[in-house]
Amino acid sequence: MLFYSPKFILPKRYNNTCSQVDVLPSIAGLAKASYRNTTFGRNLFDSASKKENVAFIYDDALHTIGIINDQYYYLRNLNSNNEEFLSMLTDAAVPKNNITDSIKNHLQKLTLAYYETAKYMLLNNKKK
Repeated sequence: MLFYSPKFILPKRYNNTCSQVDVLPSIAGLAKASYRNTTFGRNLFDSASKKENVAFIYDDALHTIGIINDQYYYLRNLNSNNEEFLSMLTDAAVPKNNITDSIKNHLQKLTLAYYETAKYMLLNNKKK
């Protein structure tokens, strides 16, 4: 993602995992505008944010959900429940061991939590 406004933003490179839902909260943060965030998006420039650096992926065409972070991509097919656990650095399957199994388990739980929360928000978020 690129933000260009040389009169207002000093040049700086951030290496954060992000997605399209982060655009509006980040712009509002840069503009120092007051806003109420009722989405998954986050202000990428908020150094006080303690959220885990991930992006939730939903692909309606492939019927998949997943989570990407700086090192891994966990992917689950909603129809078959088949899973993939890939390295973002090598684009290959992650070798199984106690450490990577623990990471995969965490990303699996996080993916399902995001998915269930997204379904809840779709039905219950107040629309104006």
